Amino acid sequence: MKKATKNIVSNSEETKKKHREKMQELLEMHAISMANRVQGTKKHDKGNVGMKQTPCEVFVFLVIADEQLRNSYQEKFKNTRNFKKTVAFETVEQLRQYLTEYKFPKTSIFLTIIDHFFENADKNEQQKAIVSIQNLNKQDPSMELIVLMNGVEVSGSKINTNFGTISAIKKTDVDCFKQILNTMIVAVHERDKIRKQYDTKQILKKATIVAGILLVLMLVIDYVTGITSETKNGLIGVLPRTLFE
Repeated sequence: MKKATKNIVSNSEETKKKHREKMQELLEMHAISMANRVQGTKKHDKGNVGMKQTPCEVFVFLVIADEQLRNSYQEKFKNTRNFKKTVAFETVEQLRQYLTEYKFPKTSIFLTIIDHFFENADKNEQQKAIVSIQNLNKQDPSMELIVLMNGVEVSGSKINTNFGTISAIKKTDVDCFKQILNTMIVAVHERDKIRKQYDTKQILKKATIVAGILLVLMLVIDYVTGITSETKNGLIGVLPRTLFE
């Protein structure tokens, strides 16, 4: 029984360690995204605001090659409660260029829906599409990628691909759009949780720096007033009197 208990504790610690490592990775990805989002020079159109899950602006990007399908999805989103505003593109490269040119707020969440139009393309076109998504991931690793695909066993599941981790939606499902919306709401909640943790760490980091500076100032003041005082006492009294004797 003792061995079993030990194994349970060991597994629990390993799980916690993996969770901490994963969270650290997500925070680093968040930092990269936030730094890149403020680099553009053009002013962006306002995103979706007023969601109960987050105070952030939520930007929804559509990458759909087929014009008719692209327009159809934009109309569908206009009738939703939380994601009325979308920006649509024909290719991933167009989206990446757009994100390079425009400046976004640090407190923003990016959701991108990509129609997996290169599933039936030739190998050369597939490779181009994969490289484009990889470049998009490097530029904004905190962006949520929701990819509409045919070959998906469980719609809405997370899949590790050669162009990053995605949320895959089976586009032939009758309730495909509903699944997209549900996945987006979950993603907003998750991204906002990461943002809060990142902001908390930044506040603690700044507080530690300020506390360190104040401590050094106190020591300097105490030392200077101590060596110049007749009583050999520092003004603050942090340093021992014996130091000045």
